[in-house]
Amino acid sequence: MTGPSTMIADATIADARSVSTLRSLSLDQVQAANSGHIGLPLGAAPILHTLYSRFLISDPGHPNWINRDRFVLSAGHGSALLYATLHLAGYGIGLDDLRTFRQWSSITPGHPESGLAPGVDATTGPLGQGIANAVGMAIAETMAAERLNTDAGTIIDHRTFVLVSDGDLMEGIALEATALAGVLRLGKLIALYDDNDVVIDGHASITHSADAVCGSLREYGWDVSEQIDGNDVEALARALQKAIDTTDKPSLIRVRTTIGFGSSFAGQPKIHSGALAEPEVRKIKDSFGSDFAEPFSVPADVAESWEPFAQRGAEARVSWESELARVHARRPEIVAELRRWQDAAPVTEAQLRSAVDVLDEPEAARFTSARVLGAVALSDSSIVGGAADLAMATMAY
Repeated sequence: MTGPSTMIADATIADARSVSTLRSLSLDQVQAANSGHIGLPLGAAPILHTLYSRFLISDPGHPNWINRDRFVLSAGHGSALLYATLHLAGYGIGLDDLRTFRQWSSITPGHPESGLAPGVDATTGPLGQGIANAVGMAIAETMAAERLNTDAGTIIDHRTFVLVSDGDLMEGIALEATALAGVLRLGKLIALYDDNDVVIDGHASITHSADAVCGSLREYGWDVSEQIDGNDVEALARALQKAIDTTDKPSLIRVRTTIGFGSSFAGQPKIHSGALAEPEVRKIKDSFGSDFAEPFSVPADVAESWEPFAQRGAEARVSWESELARVHARRPEIVAELRRWQDAAPVTEAQLRSAVDVLDEPEAARFTSARVLGAVALSDSSIVGGAADLAMATMAY
């Protein structure tokens, strides 16, 4: 068997085999669908392996546990890698779900959809949207912690991780959101930048400067790492630990990856998307080892190496539930507020109509919008809104 350890710098055999499994399952999904994006999964697999296997805390048995860490795949086109990761991590995504990647009615669509597959925390696809969502999640965590954490105990304390691409950071919404994150000093927000210099139309560096973007984030108040090798698992782990330990500002870890790693088209725009010819698939698979010759193969030792993820998450959730019980005993109103947020009923059509049907004459749409937002806010005390500098005009108080 060809040894996969040579493909991952400074990694154990277990790390290397896990990364090979993620790459192989991602490739199998795209080939089965005869469409999709394989370039990012081949390049970024070590990032998700390191994040999930060593750091991210979530319980696959209770994927909606409120105090779990969040992960947002802002580069949503790389969804095959996320689904492969969630399968190994023990979420309810089976091999048959991977086999139906990008097929109608499957839970593994071409871009991740929240509420469809367990473990998917955000619907992403339009570039820049995911990093903006992640900033919002980090704001929500900070505000909830301020409201609910007291001397009676800590209820809210989790992190938001997001994988961003060159294409994400070329979007205006990404820079607006990251600027806000810096101002708000969101220390539990950690972005992993998949810096591979390739977008669908060519090399990103034709119109985009990764150095300039990273410099901008530093000016915004982010802690930005030096560029690290995306195949160096230990370097990734050190950078993630440093980011976790940096609590006074958001962190961006700049990871230099090779899109389509291991393929004949590595580093080239043509590997961004699309299924590959069978000889190319065999070439890539051979580099992983004989265990991966058959599609959708998960070696027993790899499956076993992922078991601690679910155990770690379950232990954290059980500990949190004990903390919640202690808080309830001392401050029941705090837990009641949390329950109100969790159990809030969706705003009804009748409530929305009541907000706009009282009009005696036409009005500007911004006023109608304010009425609708007001009806929504009355139905759910956890709703947060705002405006950068135009609340007096937009009525988005």
